[in-house]
Amino acid sequence: MKRSFNYTSRRRLELTEFSLSEYEKPAHREFVLDLHLDSSVHIDHEGIVYVEAYQRHSVERFNLGRLFDFKKSTVRIQTFPPESPIKYRLKIVDKETKQLLAWRDGIDPRRFGKGGAENKTILPVYPTDELGRRIWALKWSDECSPELHVNSRVNKAKDIASIVKSDPDFAALVFPEVFETILLRLGKEEFLKDREFAWTKFAEQFTNQECPPYVEGDAESEEELKAWTNQVVQTFCERGKYVERYKDFKRMES
Repeated sequence: MKRSFNYTSRRRLELTEFSLSEYEKPAHREFVLDLHLDSSVHIDHEGIVYVEAYQRHSVERFNLGRLFDFKKSTVRIQTFPPESPIKYRLKIVDKETKQLLAWRDGIDPRRFGKGGAENKTILPVYPTDELGRRIWALKWSDECSPELHVNSRVNKAKDIASIVKSDPDFAALVFPEVFETILLRLGKEEFLKDREFAWTKFAEQFTNQECPPYVEGDAESEEELKAWTNQVVQTFCERGKYVERYKDFKRMES
């Protein structure tokens, strides 16, 4: 039976108010949730803490008990295999009314591999057979969570992630457009105001300027956002030496 929550008067949780990490084990994976809510934050302690692991339309929900007596929790993922990229939602829900008291969507956890080393990615890659003759497509699992879908006919599904990471031809031709599209959308929807947001941190690597404010319908703010985004993408390409790498790749091909 599908559960429904009342979203009236909800409060978006800050990234500083919780930590969520994911650990890959030999045959499964698990996540660890800890809460750092300040005592001045007014959330009903009788509220129930839920975590949802999700991939597109598939969801696995975990009831972690009352906020009042919540303790750092380690939970095993049952639905999704270790190699399947997933994201998380955190919800605190009124026990009686099911009103959503606080929430955070599109959570990218800190990910740790089998050996304990941290794996960092902000753009999950999904092999798919739903693209027809297209090689790739940018999809959004929710309003702030982009995904790169790559045609599984290009290579074996298990090799798709390595293709995206290591092929200079793919990277040079695809990543600049992908990043431009993502940053423009997130900038317009003001997600990049959050200094702890993964895409904000990504952009900060390539510019010393914060994302400019965007006002819908204002041509000047539109141009400022485009110029800022272009600076990020240009610096990304320059540091990655994508023109040089692509030329070397084509020279080797011929």
